[in-house]
Amino acid sequence: WVTATSTSQAGRWVGEIAIPLDELGINDPAGTMWGINFQRVSDHLPSITWTGRIDNPSQFGRIVFKGARL
Repeated sequence: WVTATSTSQAGRWVGEIAIPLDELGINDPAGTMWGINFQRVSDHLPSITWTGRIDNPSQFGRIVFKGARL
């Protein structure tokens, strides 16, 4: 997996993750939809998630894979 993070002067942060799906045994996800959520844990800040509770999949965001694998 490849990750990159950055912060701006406005105090915002960005995280990017490139996940080679074949390492997870997924050869062609085209036409599938996954639920996904992210959680930030810090010693100095409260834990936060991207969408809803980390333990409630019904609140997760959605990723829809379309088209052929590149």
